[in-house]
Amino acid sequence: MPSLDADCRLTYTISHEAWYFTAAAALSGDEQPHLNVHSSAEDGGVAWEFRIREGGLKSIPSTQIVMFDDAYAALTQVPELFAALAAERPRDVAAVIAILDRLGAQDITERTDPVAKATR
Repeated sequence: MPSLDADCRLTYTISHEAWYFTAAAALSGDEQPHLNVHSSAEDGGVAWEFRIREGGLKSIPSTQIVMFDDAYAALTQVPELFAALAAERPRDVAAVIAILDRLGAQDITERTDPVAKATR
């Protein structure tokens, strides 16, 4: 089980399934399917966050982690995640999600526009 701060939980957002991820964003630049992994605080804040995206070199599928230095605490707070990534070497976001689910992470992806839902 993760050793997060007492008021935090391990969560993730599947960006390409979120209501705000538009088709235009999906087609711009080198946008790849990705998810964000967070240590979410009970007050709605985030202690740290990093991205795992699908990528690859030519025809070799793989995943890549994009992490800024303010998220390095994740390396010590969720070592079982990084151990599972090293052992299983997931090649797509779906395989990473399976690992996160096994570790008890919560999917917090907002799939429905809350404003559109409230105006119905």
